[in-house]
Amino acid sequence: MKTIDEARVIELIDSYGAMIERWPEAEREQARELLARSPLLQDRFSAARDIDTRLDILLREHANPAPPPGLRTRILANLPSRGRGWRLRAWATSIGRGWMAVAVASVLFAAVGLVWLQSGYGVDPGLDVLAWEQVLDGEDARNDSEPEVMAVLDDPLADDDLLL
Repeated sequence: MKTIDEARVIELIDSYGAMIERWPEAEREQARELLARSPLLQDRFSAARDIDTRLDILLREHANPAPPPGLRTRILANLPSRGRGWRLRAWATSIGRGWMAVAVASVLFAAVGLVWLQSGYGVDPGLDVLAWEQVLDGEDARNDSEPEVMAVLDDPLADDDLLL
């Protein structure tokens, strides 16, 4: 444990006041011993205790000061009048901003999705997965000699048979 001197005890008194419980735990015991032996430290500690007492009294007296009389009336008298649309403005300026952003993003997402779905994005509905993979690989599925692929391409109801 590091030993402390009178200068350090003065720093502790000036920093933490006269409540030794607030001082760093590692230095408390040595500080108490020096405080018991030194009249200079005792005087400094006594002055700090007086300051702490005065501050505690001030804090208790002014913890929750009462508002001046008529303050509520003056505040209410100076509020702007509620014109048309005040609820919409209040909503849009507080919680509504977040929800408005979510709503706009949802509408844009839905619009883009609908446009993409309606455009078909270049997909031939008659192609099954195997034929589509062949198209992506650069092969022409309609000229393929495999009878299974040709049967699927020629039968538009082939997908409906799978659902039954």
